Formats: sequence, structure tokens, C-alpha cells
Amino acid sequence: MAKRDSRPVTILKTIFVMLLASGFLFIISDACGGYAPKINKLEECQKGKNVFQIEKVKAVLSKDCVASGEGCIDIPKDVKSCDLIYSVQKKGLPVPFKGKHDLCKEISKRAQEPEIQKRLKKAKIDPTCPLNKTKLCVPLGENMDVSKYKQQFAMFEGRYNGSFTLDCDCGKSCFKFDVEFGKK
Repeated sequence: MAKRDSRPVTILKTIFVMLLASGFLFIISDACGGYAPKINKLEECQKGKNVFQIEKVKAVLSKDCVASGEGCIDIPKDVKSCDLIYSVQKKGLPVPFKGKHDLCKEISKRAQEPEIQKRLKKAKIDPTCPLNKTKLCVPLGENMDVSKYKQQFAMFEGRYNGSFTLDCDCGKSCFKFDVEFGKK
């Protein structure tokens, strides 16, 4: 049996986690191949305890498989190190997937990809830590073609809940979520 390339799955998981970490909220439209995400809940684990604040963040997945978004995340202090810790449970599966990613290393690694490199440069974000105190905003109309992942959508269909924490040297932020991804 031929070994399958797990890179698309890894990329989708990374995108899923990073979208959650960025607080992206999806608006359902006539989405890609009939698939659409739905956010039932995205909230702070403990109200008023988060260091990072997310403002008016949303994204749209079009019928042409183009994700676009807008919104801001406030980074009120310089960040020298930061871990993303997540636990995601898919309904119907007995074991959650859990993980921890060093965001500084992840940004640096992803910055090698031309599309990510272009986006970091446009946002004036250095691909290495420390990240300076800033308010990062994505203007309406920032687009990303996700059609190359369309073949894996059926594998990710379902309802997910869990939490993710940004544990940084400047403090912690924790969010819990309940999301669905499937055909309308």
C-alpha cells in the first residue's frame, strides 16, 4: 500500500488551529463545494482574563473556495516566546486531538512559504520573535484561495469543540469554541 502524503492534512490542521487562534469567525455564504463552517461559540475561557483581545474578526468562504476576512488582534506587550496549546474534540470520536506549537518557530517555518512570506511582509510582521507590541489588522478583501484543500473537506466534516490557549511570556489568553464544518 502506497504511503499517502500527510502534508495536506497537516496544513489543514494548522490552518484550522491558526484560524481559531486568530479568532476568525466565518460567515456562511454559498460556500466551497457546498461546505461551510459555522461558529456556534467562540468566547474567553474566563471573562476579562485574556492578554490578547480580538476585535470584529470575521471571514467569508465563497463558492469559489476563496476565504477572505477582516478584523484585528491587539498584542499589548512585546512577545519573546509564545506557545499555542489546544485540545479539540470531534463529535463521534472518542479521543480528542491535543497539541502544543511554539508560535515563534511556527511563524518562522511558515514564513518560508511564498504566500505566507508575502502576507507577513504586507502586514509588516517580522517572521521571527520577538513580536513587538502592536495591533494587527486584516483589512476587508484579504483573500486566500483554499480550493487546493477541497478534496480533504469531507474528512474534516463534523462538529468540533475545545479550547486553545496562547501562553506567552507576556501573559495568557484562553478561548473555548464550538464549531461545525459540513455541507449546508
